[in-house]
Amino acid sequence: MAQTSPEPDASAKGPWTIQLPFFVSPGKEITLGDAGHQGKIGDWECLLEKKPHFYVLNILGIPEKGQAEEFVNQLGGSLLWSQVSISTGMRFDLTLDEPHYPADPQAAARNLLGKETERLAEVLVSGNNTTVYPSDKQKVTCTANPVSVKISISPNQLLAAIDEGISLKHGAEIPDNRRITLACDLYSLSHFETSARSRFLNQMAALESLAERPHLPDGIVGLVDKWAHDIQEEEGKSPNLSESEAFRRLRSRVEDLKRESITESVRILVRKSLVDSAEDSVEEYVSRIGPLYGVRSRIAHGDAVDLGQSPVELEAIVRKTLFAVMKNPNLIG
Repeated sequence: MAQTSPEPDASAKGPWTIQLPFFVSPGKEITLGDAGHQGKIGDWECLLEKKPHFYVLNILGIPEKGQAEEFVNQLGGSLLWSQVSISTGMRFDLTLDEPHYPADPQAAARNLLGKETERLAEVLVSGNNTTVYPSDKQKVTCTANPVSVKISISPNQLLAAIDEGISLKHGAEIPDNRRITLACDLYSLSHFETSARSRFLNQMAALESLAERPHLPDGIVGLVDKWAHDIQEEEGKSPNLSESEAFRRLRSRVEDLKRESITESVRILVRKSLVDSAEDSVEEYVSRIGPLYGVRSRIAHGDAVDLGQSPVELEAIVRKTLFAVMKNPNLIG
């Protein structure tokens, strides 16, 4: 095993660089030249690069390592925001990978490149992982997995979306909010689907994962409890196991009536989110939830269905809802 030198002190002054590799959903690409694209995210300069099978976002010139690592958390919420903003799927991993510092940078470069070279391998980083490393050291990157990518997204559009996400008040908290990250993952995965029906199901699931099913008023809950009790009594009188199991399943379905239906729960979520965002035509969007959920049910049950404009309508609602909850996570408790 190659010897490594001690890692630079975390308190050492930088500058430090964040390397964040990612790829986008099939059929889309970010239009970049050989030199990449320079821009700014928050307070920091950045460089967006295109590799043979993936992309790398580099955040440059951060004074301290701890500051860079904290900024990675902000980037998490920002990237979730940006993939919704530019309507595409993005895959990335924010888990920080520790770089390696060879004891003999010249020998390491020679071994890695397979030839004599004046280049030094002062720091080795994985191309697959997010890494924070000293900007003043010569870096060698070990290749990331190949990915197929190609609808053009301008680098300015992507960086503007990420920069917008950086300004989110609760941006750094979003990666730890499991419901929001699940909804964003489902939205992102929908763009990796080649089937319009599968994409539709994923996007509806994104709304479902954000919706809470509240209990109905006490009077209704009491009535449902009475029905469940009556069914349980009949269950106890069942002459055979098969009938007893049927009563048990019926009781389970009846007890589920204590909570609001998933369709109405999604309506409540969308209405609350769009009102909070001061969105126009709130009730017009809310009125589409029932028909869209009907499309979802027909797809899930394998029925023939003409999607028409349903995918466009659903994605508009999903994006507006995701924007609202990322700006204000309190909307979902």
